[in-house]
Amino acid sequence: MLAALPRAKALGVQAMQFFASSPRSWQRRIIEPETAAAFRVGLQEQGLELWIHGSYLMNFATENSAALEQARQSLSQDLADCAALGGKGVIFHLGSHRGRGLAEVVSQIVTSLGPIAGSAPASVLTVIENSAGMGGSIGSKLEELGEITKQLPKDRVKVCLDTQHLFAAGYPIHESAGLDRFVADFDAKVGLDRLVAVHCNDSKIVLGGGVDRHENIGDGLIGESGIQTITHHAAFQNLPFLLEVPGVDHTLPDKDNVGRLRRIAQS
Repeated sequence: MLAALPRAKALGVQAMQFFASSPRSWQRRIIEPETAAAFRVGLQEQGLELWIHGSYLMNFATENSAALEQARQSLSQDLADCAALGGKGVIFHLGSHRGRGLAEVVSQIVTSLGPIAGSAPASVLTVIENSAGMGGSIGSKLEELGEITKQLPKDRVKVCLDTQHLFAAGYPIHESAGLDRFVADFDAKVGLDRLVAVHCNDSKIVLGGGVDRHENIGDGLIGESGIQTITHHAAFQNLPFLLEVPGVDHTLPDKDNVGRLRRIAQS
């Protein structure tokens, strides 16, 4: 974990994201207090923002009561770990209703997340990420995000937008007019004051393809011009842009993608 700090410094980034534990196992890594303290000092010295990504196993719409309790515990622990490390918040997926529809699960989601966010350390945010829409995943449409977030405290529960997920869900954010429409719709249904971070990813999937498949910056179907449109939009200024891409040489962290994103954003 401490090794992330010199890597971030070498990349010259201002924000980073990682998993506090394996994203594909309920077994957690224990973060010792000494490690957490050293990490907090490193963050402050480098002027870095830290965001934790929640486990992929969490599903707040599951019918399995044991799995739901595991999801609740996992998110609660991620929030505690994030606070210990000096992070800003935990970004996570809501899960899948598996064909039952949002109406059947929205109450369960809200009654799960409300207490977790309310009891989390005051220094960290509970951050819902939009989905691409595959497999009944929740949050691919603004109507879904709005229905859930309006029932949760605005000061504790925020939103992270993933550009690839938006594109795959059918939002033409690669075009100026399409992005303007999306931003206005997001503000009306969710609220721009909820937006705290952007997962900036290109897409292997066509517009409206409904599948979560990321591509390196400029190599996908959003493309360099689309990424430029997004990074230059007024709604996204002063937000952290976090990369979740395959890597040009399939190794991460990836200096090439950081350089591409920086060049496009500054052009």
